[in-house]
Amino acid sequence: MKGLRITLVFSLLLTFFGVFSGIALAEKGDCDHDGNITSVDALIALQMSIGKTPEDLIADMDGDNKITSFDAFKILLIAVGSEEKEDLFEELDGLVDVYNQNAEKIPPFIRNIAGNDRINWKISLKDGNTLIIGMKTKEARVEKFERGPISSPTINAYTTEEIIRQILNSEDPASAFQDAWTVEK
Repeated sequence: MKGLRITLVFSLLLTFFGVFSGIALAEKGDCDHDGNITSVDALIALQMSIGKTPEDLIADMDGDNKITSFDAFKILLIAVGSEEKEDLFEELDGLVDVYNQNAEKIPPFIRNIAGNDRINWKISLKDGNTLIIGMKTKEARVEKFERGPISSPTINAYTTEEIIRQILNSEDPASAFQDAWTVEK
């Protein structure tokens, strides 16, 4: 039963991160949604910055909730290999405030399950490394979110970068969670 609770808490938190984010995280800067960041994406972001194309926050590279020529420049730097994309921790960390602002929308039964925990997320990355994220929740809000383990965890959760990105990038994170749960990922 404890294993079920651990998996449930971890997966539900990821699902709600995805639901509340409103943008696909894994491809921040991928303005044409083709899975690659290229100079075309930089051009689209530049068009967004002058109002020729509707804004899409996937092009907001500096987190100011608007698209500017600086965002287009950052995308171009990534496209030509002069700048690295954010890593998974930075992407998830960028969602904590959005998640907390919407925590009251989480159904009460889930808040009771995932409301007050000290969680170490152990994530197997695509490059073979392991990312450990320490997180403390209180009343379903994230109080602490940091790279590295948290002391005295109540939950140690294990997953892969692939599963996290599938949930976060899905147009329907709840269904993506259900799919991952069904095949026990």
